[in-house]
Amino acid sequence: MTIYQRFHRQFEDSWKGEKENKFEERYSEYKKSVKEYISKTEDAQEAIQDDIKRYESLKTSLTTGLHNLEITLDSLNSQIASAEKE
Repeated sequence: MTIYQRFHRQFEDSWKGEKENKFEERYSEYKKSVKEYISKTEDAQEAIQDDIKRYESLKTSLTTGLHNLEITLDSLNSQIASAEKE
C-alpha cells in the first residue's frame, strides 16, 4: 500500500461518522440561511419596486396639479390685466 493510499484511507475513516454529520448539519443550516437571505432580498426588492411605482404615480399626479395651477394663474393674470385696462 502506498503512502497516498494509507493517507486516503485514514482521511476517509476520520471523515465518516461524526465529522461528516457535523458538516452535513452545518451545510444544511448554511443552505437554509442563504435561502432566507435570498427570500428577504427578493421581498425587499419587490417592496422597493412597489414604492417606486407609487411615487412615480404621485409625481405624475402632482405634476398635473401644478400644471393646472399654472393655467389658472395665467388665466387670473390675463383677467387682472384686462380689468386694469378698463
